Amino acid sequence: MKTNRALGLSLLFLLSTPTVLTAAKAKDKPIPSSECISISEVGDRIGERVCVRATLLYVSTARTGTTFLNFCEDRNICPFVAVVFARDLDDVGDLTKLKGRTIELEGRLKDYKGQPEIVIRDRKQLRGNADLPALPAEFGAERGKATNLGQYPRDRSRGRAW
Repeated sequence: MKTNRALGLSLLFLLSTPTVLTAAKAKDKPIPSSECISISEVGDRIGERVCVRATLLYVSTARTGTTFLNFCEDRNICPFVAVVFARDLDDVGDLTKLKGRTIELEGRLKDYKGQPEIVIRDRKQLRGNADLPALPAEFGAERGKATNLGQYPRDRSRGRAW
């Protein structure tokens, strides 16, 4: 009896596995450009994977090395922002080259302190007019120089970036 039950469970697992894998692959399909939304439409889509089309006004970098793609003059009242953490800059590329371009960003919309954002981890999340050159070798975030894009000197006594 135990063998039949084990065999039944194994068969159930094998039959359900391809469905699960297919569903996971479907989730990773690129969203067509025709389905991209504007930054004014992102507020109702928190938690969803979306494509956002907008003109990049400027790129700013915080002291921590986090880079922000800003689509409004005042980032604090803008309905949307895209974020690239310092550790991901090498995988994304030189974002300053996108200034003034209308680009498409794809990713999951998150709410960060009341503002919708997409975290960019890879250049594949950028489309449209977003062909990016790789970062020059002297700008690598992992090289640890204070002059590197996205890398700042650390106060070693406290282990913090400020």
